[in-house]
Amino acid sequence: MAVEGKFCDFIVVGAGVAGCALASGLARSKGRTHVLLLEAGSANNDPALCDLKNTFTQYTNTSQNWGYKSTPLARVNNREIGMGTGKGLGGSTAINFAC
Repeated sequence: MAVEGKFCDFIVVGAGVAGCALASGLARSKGRTHVLLLEAGSANNDPALCDLKNTFTQYTNTSQNWGYKSTPLARVNNREIGMGTGKGLGGSTAINFAC
């Protein structure tokens, strides 16, 4: 990929745990490998992320959670169930209190 004279050998989308590990491994490979790590969310460096009393607010905070929901499920009276999917550095780990 060329952008203003710059290029990347690899583009990793998502800076969750797996994305960061993959980007790190690629960047350390032999030769001059250029890796671009893209993330839609923020740095998630707020100490409140590790405070258990903030559980509910983090799951409802759209700056940290994509807010995906299941399709209506018959077993729960056709309700949609929220699925915590983290947005930002650390991905879902950042909102699952694995600090």
